[in-house]
Amino acid sequence: MKTSINTFCSQEMKKINGIMKFPVLHVSFVLSCVLLVVWCKCREPINLYDDFKCKPIWKSGDNQHKRCPKAFDCTHIRQNNKCFFNGQYYKVGQNINETTNNLPSCITECTCNRNYEWDCRVYTCPWDPPPDGCYNTYDLRGCCSTGFHCPNQNTLRCRANDILFSYGQTFESPSVNCAVCECQPGYTGKPNDPHCKKRICDAELYLNAEIQAFCAPSYQWKGDCCPGDYLCPSKEDEWDDDDRSIAVSEDSDVDGWWCDSSSSNDNLAYACRYGDNYYRIGAEFKRKEEFDEDHDLYTRCECVIPPYFTCIRDRVPPDDD
Repeated sequence: MKTSINTFCSQEMKKINGIMKFPVLHVSFVLSCVLLVVWCKCREPINLYDDFKCKPIWKSGDNQHKRCPKAFDCTHIRQNNKCFFNGQYYKVGQNINETTNNLPSCITECTCNRNYEWDCRVYTCPWDPPPDGCYNTYDLRGCCSTGFHCPNQNTLRCRANDILFSYGQTFESPSVNCAVCECQPGYTGKPNDPHCKKRICDAELYLNAEIQAFCAPSYQWKGDCCPGDYLCPSKEDEWDDDDRSIAVSEDSDVDGWWCDSSSSNDNLAYACRYGDNYYRIGAEFKRKEEFDEDHDLYTRCECVIPPYFTCIRDRVPPDDD
């Protein structure tokens, strides 16, 4: 039975808290040299650009081994009454080709519906608690637990980020951002380790319209790999008064959504798109939501690496309030 991917992901987001609770991801680990450098060195949340198959653009003179890209070329993303996934568009009734595209773990048979949203079959893993003193094991290529392991003095141990993990356990890669590894014989922790897989974000499957409309991806924290939501333009947005937040003129400075690189202002060489407007690098806005009686939830958004804004949620009121 197929279910709305939006319903499934909303439920999962409430349960997920930490890498050990994330479903193990089923993706191929074919990395180009450029993207490998990006994942290893750049600490901004740019994983979604790889999922969208956007191309990194470097500022002239940048050392690509030490910096984030100046921007990404995502000119192939546009609203066109189709579903979007992994850099490709699908017509109503078409299915994602799983032989050439990697879906998130436990998700399969995705079909583009008449609302240009994805309907997918979602596997629900039965909970089979391991015996006392044991733990569940996983396979990076699978969905559910492959069984359990009871550690002893001969159990394989893998070290990552100064933490020891045991055979069959999964953990964040110590050398590649947004990748998950499995403790197996031969694990090295290096960027090309075959026991590690890049994490694929599932937002494309349940926030398709927001992505194509250039709403802003919202993360729980800056180090997060995948956005949990997308913010679309709203009257609740509070823009910074700084002139960096002035929308770029589409007629004078923008060709499509991309700014004219011949502009004398370096910040106009690239732009973030938010809905139908374009903003210079450095543009900021925030949005406030009621969290509880004593705290408001603030989401801060900034044009850091175009073309999408980057939003981070924060329970603490901004300093300037």
